[in-house]
Formats: sequence, C-alpha cells, structure tokens
Amino acid sequence: MNKFVFSALAATLVGATGFASDWSELDSELAALNNAPLTQDAGGPIVTGWLIGALDYNSDSETNNANDSQGFNVHASRVQISGSAGEGLGYVVGFDFTDSGELYAPGGTPLGTVGNGGLVDAYGTFTIGEQLNGKIGVFRMPFLRSQLIDRNDTLFIDRSMLGGMYASRDTGVSLGGSFDRINWEVAIMNGFDNQGEGWAWGGRVDMDVIGSSANCEGALGAAEGTNLNVGLAIQDDTSDATLGGASRDAMQWAIDATLTMEGFSIFGEMVDHDKDVGDNSPYSVGASYLINEEYEAGLRWDDWDDVANTTRYNVVVNRYVNGHDAKWQLQYSGGSSDVTTNEDSIISLGLALGF
Repeated sequence: MNKFVFSALAATLVGATGFASDWSELDSELAALNNAPLTQDAGGPIVTGWLIGALDYNSDSETNNANDSQGFNVHASRVQISGSAGEGLGYVVGFDFTDSGELYAPGGTPLGTVGNGGLVDAYGTFTIGEQLNGKIGVFRMPFLRSQLIDRNDTLFIDRSMLGGMYASRDTGVSLGGSFDRINWEVAIMNGFDNQGEGWAWGGRVDMDVIGSSANCEGALGAAEGTNLNVGLAIQDDTSDATLGGASRDAMQWAIDATLTMEGFSIFGEMVDHDKDVGDNSPYSVGASYLINEEYEAGLRWDDWDDVANTTRYNVVVNRYVNGHDAKWQLQYSGGSSDVTTNEDSIISLGLALGF
C-alpha cells in the first residue's frame, strides 16, 4: 500500500474519531505519515547491480582504417535480483544489457557473440547441512579468481584477458563449501555440445595461506596486515567421437595467487590449455599501490601466448568516491602483436557505480 493510501486512511480515521485536537495537529500527523520511509520486506527480493560507462579514445585504431577514433561506451549495465525462497533456499537472476562477454552462452556459442536475451545468471541456491551449499541453473564455472569477482569490483575497467575469457555462463549444477581457510566448489555443466551426451566439469579450491582474502581486486577493501590467497582449478569439456560428434581435447588447468600487504597488492594467474582450446599457457600478472583511501594506481600485463605473439598492458589510476561502489577510472591500454588489429592503444575515462 502506498503513501497516499496510508495518508488518506489516516485522515479519515482522525476526522471520524476526533483524535486530532485542531487542524495544525492534523497537518503535522499527516506530514509525519507521508514522510515515513517505505521499507522493503526483509523476505522479499533484493535488487543490486552496477553501471560502468566510459569515454574511450583509440589513438591507433587499426580496425578503423588507421584513423583515431573516440566515443562514449557503456561497458556494463547489470541488474540483479536475489532473495530467499524458504529455509535454505534462494534465487539469483541477473541481466546485463551491454557486456556480451558476461552473458549466458549456450554450448558451442562463440564467447561474446550471442547471449540469451541479456541473461547473465539464473540459478537457485540450496544448502545441505551446515557445511555444503549448491546452485542449479545458469552461472559461471568455478575456475579463476579474476573471473569470479563481480565486474564492478575489478581494479581495471575491464577484466584480465583470462578473466574475460572465462566470464561467460553455462547451465549446470554445483556444490561447494568452506572449511577453516579452504574454499572449494565443483560443477557439472552442459558444455560445448549444449544438451548433447558430453558433459563439462570443473572445480576450484583456494586457500587463505595468510590472513583472509577479499571479494575484490587491488588493495582497497583488503583486510589489514598481510593476506595471501592461492588457488588451483581444473575444467574439462573433452568429447569423444564415440558419443556421436567429433573428438575434442579440452582439458584446462589453472593457478592464481593474490597478495596484499601494507597498501600493495600483487596478483597473477596462468592457465594451461590442451590443443583444442589453444594448446598454450596464457598468463596475467600485475600489481597496485593504494596511495590513500581515495587513490589507487595499478599495472597489469597480459600475455596471450598465441601464434600472433600478442601481449597487452594496462595502467590505471582509480579515484574512489565510495569504494568500489563509486569510482572514477583513468586507464591506458596498449600492446603488441603480429596481428595489427590487436595493437590498439586506448585511453579511457570511466565511471563505475554499484547499487
């Protein structure tokens, strides 16, 4: 029931019973009712999300006839609804209207090209006892830390090359939990052949070797003191010709680590791909320094380890207005490659807002 209905009802009751001694009292009572905050039912859905917009200037646009190019872009525009559906049960449904690399991509769909109506996440959650929790629906395969961090909690405007590669969603079921300093999750998903006979499976385990890790990149938001988190992961979407399709060798291993200490953060990740998913070992490394609670500077190096010898580097300075929920980002991205279309130099001024 909205404020107007409450106000009208209050006026009727007051007038009928004579509770208000005069008109001035009545006015103050109605004003108090009308200005009372409307609170959301604690058991109802919670709406969160983020918006990341930027002015991008490309000083070496090989894909635009070698001319400079500039323009405004919305890098991400996420809306997410979550809530409880009963004891031990919950739900998450999310949409992103601009970030194609995060979308649900059914098996066999090239990443970043076709989504499913902007759908990002759509899964139910459940608990088993006090130690186990699971989800079923559309979500990210548990693999890399950089891939699992929310888009607006990244240090840079974009994810690392590997984080972006594994950020798309698939359909499946997962089970995970935490024990002391160890976190783990395993999943079975539809995989490359969608609802064919083959499955994709994977899992990640990470350990807070020292201190405790935060669900964000960089030094801002990290726990005090020294914190070291190390993760190992594996996933496989291998298929056999005996299942009715072509054979596919797609085993992937990963390792990542993040260290924060006295305003510094150091991070790295590497994935080893079997032949049908690259037959290579791309990696990303980087560091940042939290100058104070308002400014942080960071550097990241991505080596694609591809046949074109592609490498990229990103330099960013963040101005935090309200932590990661409101920040300005000034970023420069450049690189080298035997393929000129991977050599663009981009300067971006971005604003990331979370709610």
